[in-house]
Formats: sequence, structure tokens, C-alpha cells
Amino acid sequence: YLNQPEVWSMDSKPVLVEPFIEGNYAKFNSNSGWVSEEDNEYRLMQALSHFSFHFTNGTRLLCDLQGGGYATRFVLTDPAMLS
Repeated sequence: YLNQPEVWSMDSKPVLVEPFIEGNYAKFNSNSGWVSEEDNEYRLMQALSHFSFHFTNGTRLLCDLQGGGYATRFVLTDPAMLS
């Protein structure tokens, strides 16, 4: 799941506000090559990054993955796509 922001108004200017992520918030990898080795469950996020590279024939990489870990899913916020 991807965390969906809402548009709020602050001083008559639109701003994006993300919903609070409950559960265990963690950084899974970065856009500079760092990978979390903290928990085996996070290996799924490394697999997602790896899959994105192969799925796009090496032209894109989904990374900078962070968010909340739940029993049956992850909620990602602010991912990056490198080209």
C-alpha cells in the first residue's frame, strides 16, 4: 500500500499532509545503496527494489523505501524511483 496524502489549506495555501503511519515505522533502504539488515521481514522490501530493476529492464529502480510494517502488509511513504 502507498500512503495517500490529503490536501489541506494552511494560510490559504494548499499543503500535502500524510496520514499517521501506525505500527513499526522503519527505513528499509535508501537511494544511495544502504540496505537495512535489521529484520528478515525487510528482505521483502529489498526484493521489491530488485524486482523493479528487472521489470523495467534495468532502466528504473524503486528505492528509498520506508514506512510501517504490519502483520500482513507494509505501508510505504515517500518512495523514490531512480532512472
